[in-house]
Amino acid sequence: MKKTKLMAAVVLVALFAVLLCACGGGSVNMEDYVTVEFTGANGYGRADIDFDEDALVDDLLKDHEKALKKAAKKSEIYDGDAEFYAETLAEFFYVRTEAENLSNKDNITVNVLFDGSLEKVKKETGLEFKNTEL
Repeated sequence: MKKTKLMAAVVLVALFAVLLCACGGGSVNMEDYVTVEFTGANGYGRADIDFDEDALVDDLLKDHEKALKKAAKKSEIYDGDAEFYAETLAEFFYVRTEAENLSNKDNITVNVLFDGSLEKVKKETGLEFKNTEL
């Protein structure tokens, strides 16, 4: 179990390093909103994945409000409401992994998926969602 926690810490440090390099205008780093916690004994471990939708909405509004307002104004549904647009957008993201019966040193992949077209969102907002496979 100690090794699993150490591995999780190393993975988080590596993700943080990637985050520092990947920050840029017009992009959203999806690994900022995913938390992985490992539990269980060797051979019976599992990865508990959390996706922080509220933090995504807050950051979208803080960092990209103009782009969201512009996209929301083009739609009758959103009527120019950037917050409603951001909340709706965030609701379409979800995470998935195949991580059961984990042993020490096992690697897992976490996918941040979008139930829709990210190309359409990019066209509407100019935003690119990066690091959707962790």
